Amino acid sequence: MKPVNIKDSEMNREYSPKQLGLHYTTVERHRIGGTTLFETAKSEHALVILSGKGVVECAGKIFSVGHLDTLYLPWHQSVRIEGEDLTFMRYSAPSDRDVEPTLFEFSSINSDIRFHNTFGSVQDGTGREVWKIINDDFPCSRLMIGICKGMPGCWTAWPPHRHGEAREEVYYYFEMEGNYAVQLVYNNVDDPEMVSIVKDGDLISIPDGFHPNFGTPAQGISYIYCMVATVPGERNFMDLEIQEEYREQFAGDMK
Repeated sequence: MKPVNIKDSEMNREYSPKQLGLHYTTVERHRIGGTTLFETAKSEHALVILSGKGVVECAGKIFSVGHLDTLYLPWHQSVRIEGEDLTFMRYSAPSDRDVEPTLFEFSSINSDIRFHNTFGSVQDGTGREVWKIINDDFPCSRLMIGICKGMPGCWTAWPPHRHGEAREEVYYYFEMEGNYAVQLVYNNVDDPEMVSIVKDGDLISIPDGFHPNFGTPAQGISYIYCMVATVPGERNFMDLEIQEEYREQFAGDMK
């Protein structure tokens, strides 16, 4: 299966795993002004708030959500969302377990060094901030979600690494303010599956392969990553293969 590049103008709809060239991941960017209802059915879901404020009701609990908050929603639930000018990403994947709906407030993640760190350096061209939101210690079935912001001119997802058959991934690029970045996806660097310019509001799916990227010196790159385990419960964040040519020199950057 090959990576897919969906442009900002085409993002306001649901994309199935098949449409993304994946097996398990469904995504949608949703904009509402009022109330919307949906069923989680046999999948677990995560909402990442891009802008606006809203209220979400699920499993008898009510959550207030705002900028970059992430809300995990378990399978077999009815969900009610209210908001004005509320925009969010919705990620889902098949589930096999009961988990409580859980709000990950960005303000708490941002201030906790267990989940928010700077990796690499500007000097070697790999400086970036990472916020691990739904991490591998959260007992859900398949989802892992976080945010990465590369410093101007720097590479992220570096050293190049791939997840093999263990996970598939999507990147949604946001808050890039008219700038652009470059995303690579390859198993053989001499015959890449994708070399693509990405801009604010675009999404790229990564079925497999090494997937480094870089932003311009004007701003850098900024994206939400969603990894989905192909086997329920097998969500070790560091279960990956670093590209051999860069393993020794840059392995310390991969944390």
